[in-house]
Amino acid sequence: MDNYLVLMLAAGVGMARGALSLIFEHPLDTLKTYWQAHPSRSSLKSVYNEISRLKGWRGFYSGAVPNVLRVMFKQGYRYPLMLAVPALYGGFFDSVLMISLATGVTIAVLEVFLITPLERLKVWLMTFSKTAGGGRAFLKAMKHHTLAVLYKGLGITALRQIMSWVTFLVVHDQLIWSARHTLGTHILSLGMLLLISFVEGGINTVVILPIDAVKTNLQKINSSNTRTILGVVRYIYSRYGIRGLYAGWSLRLIQYMIHSGFTVSLLEKLRG
Repeated sequence: MDNYLVLMLAAGVGMARGALSLIFEHPLDTLKTYWQAHPSRSSLKSVYNEISRLKGWRGFYSGAVPNVLRVMFKQGYRYPLMLAVPALYGGFFDSVLMISLATGVTIAVLEVFLITPLERLKVWLMTFSKTAGGGRAFLKAMKHHTLAVLYKGLGITALRQIMSWVTFLVVHDQLIWSARHTLGTHILSLGMLLLISFVEGGINTVVILPIDAVKTNLQKINSSNTRTILGVVRYIYSRYGIRGLYAGWSLRLIQYMIHSGFTVSLLEKLRG
């Protein structure tokens, strides 16, 4: 019963955290996504000015509804899974590394079919050129090709989620172990947990951002239906070089640090 209550508490806290954080995070996500969809833009200021010109201040909250649902949904199940799945694999593996790898892949596979439609709608609305009408355009596109529209980018989303979870959990557990071993204490201070979260955020950004850039270009409103993952990579790299794959890196870094800061501190408190 105690374990059940902990999982329920974790789900509730995660959902509340996800909804509240988006007040600040969503505009950053909008800027990052729009920049990824238009990597020719030279600076954050130019991206900001273009969104402001096309949509006004409301443009920075384009796709807010599916994004809130996506994040609340993810945060609702991710904490219970981060507690329960490692405990499950603990009966099969002795290695913390193997447990982290298995946990990351399991959670990513479970969630990808659930979050891809919301990811697709979020990116569509963020890259729609007008303040209103994006939702109607999306429904019109779904009329004859529902699954193809909803699940466009499923493969790259799966790759991103697997890499993101594995990177986060493996790096997290290794850094936590190293900090406890170095400091000689099981209980780490909030300052140390935040420092660990910032390191995790930086590593995650380097690994995940190119994959995320490809996902955005596959899921944006004017993407070609014939484009493949490899085709998008070649297109971005041939025109913009490595800079195109890391468009919006500073925004993503801030996002990941915010995510990691909340997640690491809360996860360790729940783990006890």
